[in-house]
Amino acid sequence: IAAGLAVERVQRITLLEVSIPKKAAILCVTLVLEGCRASFMLFTRLLRCLISENRYCRFAESVYWKFMYSEADIKVLDRDAYVDRIVLPQFGISR
Repeated sequence: IAAGLAVERVQRITLLEVSIPKKAAILCVTLVLEGCRASFMLFTRLLRCLISENRYCRFAESVYWKFMYSEADIKVLDRDAYVDRIVLPQFGISR
């Protein structure tokens, strides 16, 4: 799935009506960010194999609240329900 998204993004960049140097710059930034995303996904899968499920859940929660959650966009009223329904599934965990 991730490779398909990266290919789709590259295709959209090639269809942009901007100069070739701008396309190249946008393409480079996109490929670097996709590489970072792919390496993070691989890291989390590897970590899931190496540590217990309880520790992995705590890791997933801490990463989500530190880097992915924006208080300006979403107000969480029931933290436990939000973690079970939104946070953990993003890391491939279901309770």
